[in-house]
Formats: sequence, structure tokens, C-alpha cells
Amino acid sequence: GLLKAPNYTNVDIILKSANTNGNFAIGETVYQFRQFKLHGNVNISTTSNTILKTNYGKLSNTATILNAGTGYNSTVNNSLIFDDYGTGGTAGNAYFTNSVSGAITNVVFSNTGSGYNIPPTVTISPFAGGSNGSIILLLENTQSPTFKGSFEVGDYVLVQKGSNNFLSTVSNVPQDYQITCAANATFTANNAEVSAIALGAYGTVTSISSSQITLSNVAGVFTEASRVIGTTTGATSIIQTSNSTVTAIQVNDKAAGAFTTATQLTRLIGDFTSGSTAFIEDEYISQNSLISYAKPRGYMHHIELTGGSNDDHLYISNKFGIFNLDADPNRRAITGNTSGATLSNLLNKYPGDFVVGSGEVLYLENLDPITRSDNKSEIIKIILEF
Repeated sequence: GLLKAPNYTNVDIILKSANTNGNFAIGETVYQFRQFKLHGNVNISTTSNTILKTNYGKLSNTATILNAGTGYNSTVNNSLIFDDYGTGGTAGNAYFTNSVSGAITNVVFSNTGSGYNIPPTVTISPFAGGSNGSIILLLENTQSPTFKGSFEVGDYVLVQKGSNNFLSTVSNVPQDYQITCAANATFTANNAEVSAIALGAYGTVTSISSSQITLSNVAGVFTEASRVIGTTTGATSIIQTSNSTVTAIQVNDKAAGAFTTATQLTRLIGDFTSGSTAFIEDEYISQNSLISYAKPRGYMHHIELTGGSNDDHLYISNKFGIFNLDADPNRRAITGNTSGATLSNLLNKYPGDFVVGSGEVLYLENLDPITRSDNKSEIIKIILEF
């Protein structure tokens, strides 16, 4: 038969420990992803689900004095007049100080305001005396993020600071400088990096060991040297590149390969004695059990002999029951019902490479053939799918 896009099971992924941030968790979904870091550092807090541009909308505490002017007397009236029209912000407030000669020397802010997209213009109080003074205000953070154009509701957003990761889905983007998330942040940080991520292949974590995660229900194709992220923990890492000592991606402890290498047969690993009676193709095979009707069993498809010890692979179909990895070698033997051939010392077993029931069946061959005769007519329908 032919299957379209089945999900893989027992996929082992070896990670680069030096590039792993956080800890993956059993049961979480892990995605392969591409990361797009966005302009504009952000602040987050464990008490809030809002991501805000760092110092968003605030004025810098330092103003630029273009012309110090002459004749000013800050002890009489030293206020600065803000024109907030069209700036998006409010509440900015400051005053100036001057030297003995009446030249402006400094600008002191009592309020840096909020919500400013552009800095307001500022003039000197006409009651301050003096002339020719000119001051320019600046924004505390001049970065101009475009969060509205980068996210839609339901997208994932990633915030990183050092070894900390916060991953959440986007609930709303009310402003270019603000993102509302589905959950509160998992850590508090200022000047953190923010990224949009594009998700790819994914699977569910079933086990974790040193620098390795095992996934089930894997859809799509994981590739070496790509980045992965856990959607529950926010943990990230990079998949290893295979070399002489590491196979970075495996399916059922086999190197992941093209479609032609995948099989849905059950694989039993043990020892076949060289020169002994051979299994017969399609014969019934079974393993001893104290309960006869519950014997683990199936039908022999083929066997791959490697010449070593306890490393021969017997492939079977129509598997029934649970094959036993008992410590007693006599209870681990697999026997052919017709041939009497034996695979002894069953050391390991693997299910098919695909999740049962996943994918779309495109073609199935093991159907009863149609019986035809010369004295009947038929009406057929042909469906073509492109």
C-alpha cells in the first residue's frame, strides 16, 4: 500500500548540549523552527502577560542644548513648555538651569512621560528672560518596532534574556510597541530580545536522556543542525550534525532516511545461529507463553543476518500480543511454526515506524480481486485527484 504523510514514532533526536537553554518536558510538543529576531528590545514581568518595548514612549533624561542662549535667570522662571500634539504621548515635564552669565547649562526632567512615538518640541518660558536658547528632546529608546506587522493572533512569540526563554501565543497586538500574550511571562527582564518564529516539523516528547529527546506522533521532516523548541517549557536547542560517533536523527534506533527505508513491520532483534534451519517466508511465528492463547505471535516477513552476536533482525507482520524481553533466554526465543527455526535471546523489539492510523491511504493492494465473466456488464466510476 501507499500512505501519504503518516506520522513517525520513536524518533530519537540528539541535541547540542552547549546550545540547549532550559529543560524539555515529557508530553510537551517540540517544534523545529526558524527564528526571526525583531527590532526593539522589550521588557516582561512574571506578573503580566504584556510584552512592551523597553522604555516605550518615554523621553530621555538627557536633552540636547543646541544653543545655550544668554540672559536667562532660572531662579525667576525656569520652566520648559512641551508641545505634545501629534507625538502620541503626554505628561513630559522639565526645567532648565543656567550659569551666572545667563547661559542654559542643563535640563532636569521631573517626568519623562509615556506613549511618545516622536519627541515633542520644547520652548522656553517667555517669563524666563533671555534669548536664543534652543533645546531638542530625545526618546529614551529610539528603536521603532513593528510588532503589528509581525504577528497575528495565535502566532508564537519568543522572548529571550541570557539562558531564559519565554514562549507564548499572541492574543492581541494593540500597538507596534506592545504585544499581549495568552499567559504571563515566566521570568522578569529588561532589554530582552523578542522574536517571531516559523514552526515546522513537530512531535510529542516521550522520553528524555542526556542530550537526547525521543518523540512520537512526528509530522514533517526534522533536519540536522536545525533549531527546536518546546511549546510548554520554552526550552530550545539545536540538533546535532551526524558524524563518525553520532547519528543525529534516528527512527526506531535506525538512521533516519528517505521514504524507501521506512517500514511498518515489527522488528525483533536477537540471535540466529549460523547454519541452522531457516525461517520460511510468511510462516506463523510465536514466542512461548504460560497462557497459550495469549502467545505473542505474527507472520515472518524477512530476516536480516549480520554475522555478529545477538544482532540479527527478524521482521514480522500481523503482530499480536507483547513480545517478552524476559531474563530467561528460553522464554525469549521466537520459533517458526512450520520450519522450527529459532531466533533466540530476544534483546529488543521495535514497532512499525509509523503511528497506526495516521496518514492518508492512497493505494491498498491486499483487497479481494474482482471476479468477472463474459455475460455481465459493469458501470465504473473513475476519480482523478490532482
